Amino acid sequence: SPSRGLGDVYKRQVYECGSITKAAEKLFISQPSLSSFITKTEKQLGVKLFDRSQNKLTLTYAGEKYVKAAERILIIYNRMMKQLEDISENKAGRLRIGIPWQRLEYMAPTLLPRLHEEFGSLEVDIVPGNYSVLEDALHNRKVDFIIVPLLGPDENYNCVEIHRENLYAVTKKGYLSSNCFVEGRRDSVDLRAIADMPIFVLPPSFSFRKVTDGLFEIYGITPSNLVEYPSPGSKFRTAAAGQGIDIVLKSNLEVTKSVDPLDVFYIGDPPASVGVYAMFRKDAYISSVEKKCIHIIGELFN
Repeated sequence: SPSRGLGDVYKRQVYECGSITKAAEKLFISQPSLSSFITKTEKQLGVKLFDRSQNKLTLTYAGEKYVKAAERILIIYNRMMKQLEDISENKAGRLRIGIPWQRLEYMAPTLLPRLHEEFGSLEVDIVPGNYSVLEDALHNRKVDFIIVPLLGPDENYNCVEIHRENLYAVTKKGYLSSNCFVEGRRDSVDLRAIADMPIFVLPPSFSFRKVTDGLFEIYGITPSNLVEYPSPGSKFRTAAAGQGIDIVLKSNLEVTKSVDPLDVFYIGDPPASVGVYAMFRKDAYISSVEKKCIHIIGELFN
């Protein structure tokens, strides 16, 4: 029942916060009410779910078993609610999309008005963050899906390809010599030929770092001079200033400006590209609203 599903949410929130007071604040209910609910549940079950002997509440062995079962119940409950929404064709509700910071700037201004036009009363929440933050939000069901660039589907998730984007090598104009190009082409860089030059990358917490590392693996190279930068903009501007090579997506070129004249090259022949995916939990039910949203994103940004 809905009340049973809500009860599982309550207990999971206490488990995650380690405190009834903090959990009550997040759930917008009073601390005595939540404490009474937990005590009543433990009495009904005949076991203690939480160890209260320390400052931070911890799960007992029975509590660990209960939380694992509750997680499965919540998955089933969420799937059922999405299926019922599809059956009733009710477009009211909430859609939570996780978008990396570097994609947010150019996606949100176009996407949000289009979704409002399509779905009317649907509440759309955009959750920004780097890949590790978004992956954690997806795992904890704080977002319905996240949008990330990947060289291929991640087998740990249900990945739906939205569209594809080419990869580019960006340098200051005239930085690369002719022996860096793919034979017979002046618009494409041979990645093997620049493996010992300064190549700028993002920290491992960014999804795009997985892309660049995977690209090097595909080409069978181990770059000897990788330089890590904290943000896409900083590495782009440093490359534009003639200090090395930046590897970017087409969407980065559209939002990052440079006062320096640039050379922009494809990578390899045929040009290397990545898929931009909507990534769901493996156990997620993809509703008709989510499918329509993915279709709209593909239309807008393909």
